[in-house]
Amino acid sequence: MRHALLCILLLALPALAAAADYTVDVNTDKAFRGTTLFAETMDPKHPRIVEVDMDGAVVWEYAIPTEIVRGGHPGQAMDIEWIPETDTILFVMPLKGIYEVDRNKQIVWKHLTKRVSHDADKLPNGNILYSFAWERENDTQVFEITPDGKEVWHWRAVEHIAPSERRHKGPVRQDGFCHVNGVMRLDNGQTRISMRNFNMAVEVDQKGTIVWSLRELSNGKEARNIHDPRTLPNGNIILSTHGPQRIFEVTRDGRLVNCRRDKNIHLVRSHQVLPNGNILCTDADKLMELTPDLREIVWQLRKPGVDIRKLYTKGKVGPGDPREVGFYKAERIPPRQ
Repeated sequence: MRHALLCILLLALPALAAAADYTVDVNTDKAFRGTTLFAETMDPKHPRIVEVDMDGAVVWEYAIPTEIVRGGHPGQAMDIEWIPETDTILFVMPLKGIYEVDRNKQIVWKHLTKRVSHDADKLPNGNILYSFAWERENDTQVFEITPDGKEVWHWRAVEHIAPSERRHKGPVRQDGFCHVNGVMRLDNGQTRISMRNFNMAVEVDQKGTIVWSLRELSNGKEARNIHDPRTLPNGNIILSTHGPQRIFEVTRDGRLVNCRRDKNIHLVRSHQVLPNGNILCTDADKLMELTPDLREIVWQLRKPGVDIRKLYTKGKVGPGDPREVGFYKAERIPPRQ
């Protein structure tokens, strides 16, 4: 009898562990309902893609196979994107390649390249737009390829902006030249590029010419270590800066509209503008849904027992660095019929 009970308990452990993986400590009626998909590298050697319901229960997950992780660097910004037309997930294994996985956990497409990190998007025409952040001065930062891997467009910063404009003090060999952490194709055909090391976001035309840029805010300060500028329904821009951490809403000419300063927010690297106007933000140790004015958290998910601050050793770049350990690029998926 005792042996039978032990067997039952052992069989139940995986389900119990999955149910306790995440805690939702804020969940109000102001939140946009759906499931939330995100990349998790709390254990950088065993990264996974997870989808949870509004209560934090895991409804789908994909443990990245060892053969994909091997040779990659998931802690260096493992981007994910849900593709609604096919209900598949595009993800980046930094310094290894771009992959598309279906709900049966089968890889249905891949593009192997060491020159990818942070962001990859599938465009309406089926092409893939992606970025590379650990580049040298004369390297290419942004690529567009066809599904069969043919390059059809690229952007190289040094052709359009003076190297003297670089603001980051870290060496290029360690932190990249531009460190492009986000790229997106806009509805007007232009491409928005977020360059952390230049404290700048730009929009470029098909020729690569910069037609808009944002660096200096209306308070006279630069958008330091800029991350993931996204367009709001009112035409303004939501973005995050690091050192110190701030979440800003600004007009296209840099005028401050809203700002969230919070000592409990550590390293926000992505935003999703939800249909109800709320903003889903991905911090290193939490996912937060904020009201449009950035003042109220209406939904929040954490991983129990994880304190990013305790994982960080000053001056160390590696598994203990909060840039290597945590959540990356969450996306709310609306209810499906």
